[in-house]
Amino acid sequence: MEDARALFRNPETTEFVIVTIPTVMAVAESGRLAKALRSESVPVKSILINQVLSCFSERPNWPDKLINSIYSSFCALLN
Repeated sequence: MEDARALFRNPETTEFVIVTIPTVMAVAESGRLAKALRSESVPVKSILINQVLSCFSERPNWPDKLINSIYSSFCALLN
Protein backbone atom coordinates (compact mmCIF):
# COMPACT_ATOMS: atom_id res chain seq x y z
CA MET A 1 0.00 0.00 0.00
CA GLU A 2 2.86 2.38 0.76
CA ASP A 3 4.29 1.74 -2.72
CA ALA A 4 1.00 2.83 -4.32
CA ARG A 5 0.80 5.88 -2.07
CA ALA A 6 4.35 6.89 -3.00
CA LEU A 7 3.60 6.38 -6.70
CA PHE A 8 0.47 8.58 -6.56
CA ARG A 9 2.42 11.35 -4.83
CA ASN A 10 5.37 11.34 -7.23
CA PRO A 11 5.00 14.26 -9.70
CA GLU A 12 7.60 12.63 -11.98
CA THR A 13 5.34 9.63 -12.65
CA THR A 14 1.80 10.64 -11.79
CA GLU A 15 -0.58 13.50 -12.38
CA PHE A 16 -4.33 13.48 -11.84
CA VAL A 17 -6.46 15.41 -14.31
CA ILE A 18 -9.86 16.35 -12.95
CA VAL A 19 -12.64 16.28 -15.53
CA THR A 20 -15.88 18.14 -14.86
CA ILE A 21 -18.81 19.79 -16.58
CA PRO A 22 -19.82 23.42 -16.06
CA THR A 23 -22.61 22.91 -13.54
CA VAL A 24 -22.67 24.04 -9.94
CA MET A 25 -22.92 20.52 -8.53
CA ALA A 26 -20.20 19.02 -10.75
CA VAL A 27 -17.82 21.90 -10.06
CA ALA A 28 -18.43 21.63 -6.30
CA GLU A 29 -17.71 17.89 -6.38
CA SER A 30 -14.58 18.43 -8.46
CA GLY A 31 -13.46 21.07 -5.98
CA ARG A 32 -13.84 18.62 -3.11
CA LEU A 33 -11.83 16.06 -5.07
CA ALA A 34 -9.06 18.59 -5.77
CA LYS A 35 -8.87 19.53 -2.08
CA ALA A 36 -8.78 15.89 -1.00
CA LEU A 37 -6.04 15.03 -3.50
CA ARG A 38 -4.03 18.08 -2.49
CA SER A 39 -4.33 17.19 1.21
CA GLU A 40 -2.80 13.81 0.32
CA SER A 41 0.01 15.49 -1.69
CA VAL A 42 -1.25 14.01 -4.96
CA PRO A 43 -0.23 16.21 -7.91
CA VAL A 44 -3.19 17.84 -9.68
CA LYS A 45 -2.11 20.38 -12.28
CA SER A 46 -4.99 20.34 -14.75
CA ILE A 47 -8.73 20.50 -14.91
CA LEU A 48 -10.71 19.70 -18.03
CA ILE A 49 -14.17 21.19 -18.47
CA ASN A 50 -16.32 19.12 -20.84
CA GLN A 51 -19.40 20.38 -22.71
CA VAL A 52 -17.95 23.83 -23.41
CA LEU A 53 -18.36 24.78 -27.02
CA SER A 54 -16.08 27.06 -28.96
CA CYS A 55 -17.22 30.44 -30.15
CA PHE A 56 -17.32 29.00 -33.68
CA SER A 57 -20.03 26.51 -32.79
CA GLU A 58 -23.60 26.95 -33.96
CA ARG A 59 -24.90 26.14 -30.48
CA PRO A 60 -24.56 28.71 -27.68
CA ASN A 61 -21.50 28.82 -25.41
CA TRP A 62 -21.55 28.57 -21.69
CA PRO A 63 -21.37 32.11 -20.33
CA ASP A 64 -17.90 33.54 -19.80
CA LYS A 65 -18.95 34.42 -16.25
CA LEU A 66 -19.45 30.72 -15.43
CA ILE A 67 -16.13 29.68 -16.97
CA ASN A 68 -14.33 32.50 -15.12
CA SER A 69 -15.96 31.38 -11.88
CA ILE A 70 -14.74 27.82 -12.41
CA TYR A 71 -11.26 29.08 -13.22
CA SER A 72 -11.18 31.20 -10.07
CA SER A 73 -12.36 28.31 -7.93
CA PHE A 74 -9.68 25.94 -9.14
CA CYS A 75 -6.74 28.26 -9.71
CA ALA A 76 -5.71 28.17 -6.06
CA LEU A 77 -6.22 24.40 -5.80
CA LEU A 78 -4.05 23.39 -8.73
CA ASN A 79 -0.45 22.97 -7.69
